[in-house]
Amino acid sequence: MGKKSKIINNENIVTESNRVKVGLNLAERMALKYSSRGRVPVDDLLSFLHEKLAIILRKYDTGKSDNFIGYTNKCLQGYCFNYIRDHARLVKVPRRYSEIYLLYMSAIKKHGQISIPKASELLNITTFELNAALEALRVEVNELNNFTESIAASNGYDPVEDEYQYIRDLPPKEKKILEYYYQDKLELEDISMIVHLTVEEVQALLDRMVSDLRDIV
Repeated sequence: MGKKSKIINNENIVTESNRVKVGLNLAERMALKYSSRGRVPVDDLLSFLHEKLAIILRKYDTGKSDNFIGYTNKCLQGYCFNYIRDHARLVKVPRRYSEIYLLYMSAIKKHGQISIPKASELLNITTFELNAALEALRVEVNELNNFTESIAASNGYDPVEDEYQYIRDLPPKEKKILEYYYQDKLELEDISMIVHLTVEEVQALLDRMVSDLRDIV
């Protein structure tokens, strides 16, 4: 990317003919602002925002809002929120720990709920190494959750694709619970151990999310 574009911030000079230029400037400013905080490549984020800007321009209704800059800013913030949630690596987990985690998940699938000492024995690693790997993954989830909450606090939102937005906007832990249960076919007891919640709490979250999705669809 080149130098940061000078933003047009006077709503009175935003006309139908220059909305594209204003939108591109807003997208560039947004990408520069959030890419470093979310540790995602600025060019990748900007390219994503450019795609979404076409939707924003198409959806913008002067009859509902005469503040194009404010409307577009909020939409772009929402898209940044979604992109960073799906792509950010706020905590760099060592590759070895990621490999151990995958092996641990495979062991749970094969043997059911097992203790850390038993899992360590099956995987031929120390209990210290297994605990360290699980803790690293837990910290990664927490860091991503805290970051996305900080962006959400800026009132960013995405006004389109309502049917899919619910899942994209779930906190990382809740999204993982859905993946573990429906994609990985894990038992509630196994999920509760991984996400550090009780079985009852996991079940309650699943029930709520399924109910919400049914209402949306």
